Amino acid sequence: MYRELIKTQEEAVSHLFIHCCYGNGRFTDEELDAISEKLVALKLHKDLNFKDEVKKYTSYTGNLGNEADYIGYLVSLIMPVNELALFSYCAELCISDSVIDITEEQLLLNLGNALAIKAEDQAVIQKLAVQRYLVFTQKYF
Repeated sequence: MYRELIKTQEEAVSHLFIHCCYGNGRFTDEELDAISEKLVALKLHKDLNFKDEVKKYTSYTGNLGNEADYIGYLVSLIMPVNELALFSYCAELCISDSVIDITEEQLLLNLGNALAIKAEDQAVIQKLAVQRYLVFTQKYF
């Protein structure tokens, strides 16, 4: 079903970001704010209606099937040149609710595999995202 709803690179980025926050089955206000900030920073907010994309996402999320296939489809539409940056954005979104749980770890593993990022590099990026979050929230290095 998602293949009929997600056709463009911008939609794919939006749905990947949404999935990074909804992977644990719920959205927090902090996560929604984080997604919105990323979409604005990347200037995707001009081409997409975020509320419409969330509605689309929630319409199919219960029938995703294999998450690795879903993420692979999104990555195939995004066609990233800077795969480490995309992975980093997603890691930051996963930590935006203050914890990376087991479902988010699996999501990041699936994304890292789809992007052909070595496990060691994935681990470093995740550690960096956690440390940046801690510095941001606790205001010290």
